[in-house]
Amino acid sequence: MPFPPLDFAFPSSLIGRSSSWSDGRPPEATMQHPPIAARRPVSLAPRLKGVRLLVDNAGAPQVDGAVPVMMAVKVSPQASLPGGLSSGASSALVREADGRTVRIKRCGFATRGIGGPVGHVGRIGLMGIAEALQESRMLALFRAQGLATACKPEALDILADPSAPFFEENAYAMVRIAVTSDVRADEWLLRLVTEELAAIGRGDVRMSVAGGERVGLEASGKPVGLEIKGRLLERTESLGRGLGGLMRATHDAGLLRGRGSVWMGNDVVGPDLRLSAIDADGGARSIGEGSLANLRRIEVAEYAAGFADCYSWGQPDWLAELATVLFETFLDGYRAAADFKVG
Repeated sequence: MPFPPLDFAFPSSLIGRSSSWSDGRPPEATMQHPPIAARRPVSLAPRLKGVRLLVDNAGAPQVDGAVPVMMAVKVSPQASLPGGLSSGASSALVREADGRTVRIKRCGFATRGIGGPVGHVGRIGLMGIAEALQESRMLALFRAQGLATACKPEALDILADPSAPFFEENAYAMVRIAVTSDVRADEWLLRLVTEELAAIGRGDVRMSVAGGERVGLEASGKPVGLEIKGRLLERTESLGRGLGGLMRATHDAGLLRGRGSVWMGNDVVGPDLRLSAIDADGGARSIGEGSLANLRRIEVAEYAAGFADCYSWGQPDWLAELATVLFETFLDGYRAAADFKVG
C-alpha cells in the first residue's frame, strides 16, 4: 500500500517534538522543552483589535491598517471558527483564501487562548513587539541568503486593544509568515521510520506516543524493534549531513542561528527536499564577551547535543541509534559544507 502523500505546508499527520501543543503541562514548559506529540487542530477567532504592519524583503515594516487579530481560543473545534494546525507552542498554521499557508507565530495557547502573568510574554502566548520585529528581520535576512527558502515574513499584527487585561502593561505582537513547508526535521525523521515500516509490509505497526515523553513502535500492543540499515540508514545519514550543511552555510554567510534556535525542530524539509531555517530570531543577539568563532563552535556543539536530547535519552535503543547517526553525520556535513538537501 503506497504511503499517503504529505502536505508539506499543512502537515496534519506528523508526530514530533517541535510542533505540537501538549496537554497536561504548563504552556511555558512546553515552549522550553516540547514533548513528543502529534499535531493537533487549533480553533482561531478574531478576538482582539490590532494594527497590521507589512514587512518588505528586508523585514522593514510599514503600516497597513487596523485588523482583527486572530487568536487561539479555548473551545472545542466548531465549524464557525477558522481551523488551524499546531506549529510549535503558541503558534499555528492557517490556510488563506488564496490557498497559501501562513504561520502565525505566537497567537495564544490551544488549551487556554491568551493570558497569564502580566509581563511574561511566553506565558501569555504572544511576542513582544521588539522580538516580533527581530524575528521578521532575521528571517528576511536568512531568506535573502538562501537559508530560509520555505518561509517569507509578510506582516506583524500588533495588539492594540485596550480591552485586553494586560494591554496597558506591555506591547505585544505576532508575526505572520507565509510558508511552503512546516515539516520540521525531527518530524521528518519519524516519518522516515513510518515509511520504512510501510515498505517492509509492517503497516500494522504504528507510532505510539505515551506518557508525553515516549515514542514506541507497537503491533497488537506489543513493542517491536526496528533494525537500522539500508534505506532508513541512508536517509537518516542524508538528513544529518544536510542539517550540518545548513548550519555551515549559515556560519559561512556571517550569521548565527542563536543559542535559543539551534536544534532540528527549527529547520524544515521543503517540497523540493531542501532544508530551510524556520526560526532565526536567536541569531540577532549581541555577541557579548565571546568571539564569533567561539559562538559558532557553541552552536554546532549544542545543535549536535540536541539529537540525544530529543531522541536518545529515555528512548528505545533503535531510536537512540538513529539519534547517534544524526549526531555523527551532522558533524560530517558541517565540516564538509555539505549540500543541505535530503534524500
